[in-house]
Amino acid sequence: MLKSGVTKAGIVALAVLAVLVLGIVTLKVVQSRTHAPSLALPLSERFESDTKLIVARYPSDFHARSVSGGIVLGRTFPDGSDEALSLIAIRNPIARDVKKFSQVVLDASTSKLHEYRALTLADATCNGQPGVEATGTWINAEDGSQFFRRACAFVRRGHGYCFSWSVQQRYKEEHRALLQSIVDATEFSD
Repeated sequence: MLKSGVTKAGIVALAVLAVLVLGIVTLKVVQSRTHAPSLALPLSERFESDTKLIVARYPSDFHARSVSGGIVLGRTFPDGSDEALSLIAIRNPIARDVKKFSQVVLDASTSKLHEYRALTLADATCNGQPGVEATGTWINAEDGSQFFRRACAFVRRGHGYCFSWSVQQRYKEEHRALLQSIVDATEFSD
C-alpha cells in the first residue's frame, strides 16, 4: 500500500481507465475527420423541387439546390472527396412508357459524364415503381478520380423521374447504403 491508502492495483486500474478514455476520445476525433458517412445520421433536412413533385429528405451535412425541375444534393469531405445525388422530376416526360422514357433520360443524364462506361442496365423497382436501373463508372476530368454511378428511371402517375447518385469508386461500398436511403426517402407530392 502506498501513502494515503492508494494501492498499486488502484493506480493500475486508474491508468487503464485513463488509456481507455484517451483511446475513445482519439477515436471520436479521428472518426470526425474521416470521409466515412455515418449511417446513423437522421434524414433531418427537407428540400422541395421547383416542380413541387418531390421533396428530398437528407442528413444535415449535405447541401441542396434546385436544378431544372429537380434537386441536387452533395457534400464534400475533408480529404477532398465528394458525392452527389440527383433527383429529377419531369412533369411532362417525353414518353410515358417506362422503357422509352428511361432510354431517353438515362442517355441524357450520362452524356456529359467524362468517359462514362455502362456496367448494367436492367428492369428494376425504383421507389416502388417499375423502372430501369443503370450502373456505370465515369472519370472526373479535373482530377482523374473514378466514380461509380447508380440511376433508376421510372414513370409515376404520368410524371417522369430519374434518381441517381455518384460516389468515388473507392468509397462505393462504404457510402452506398446512406446514398440509397436518401433516394428511398424521397417524398412524392403528385
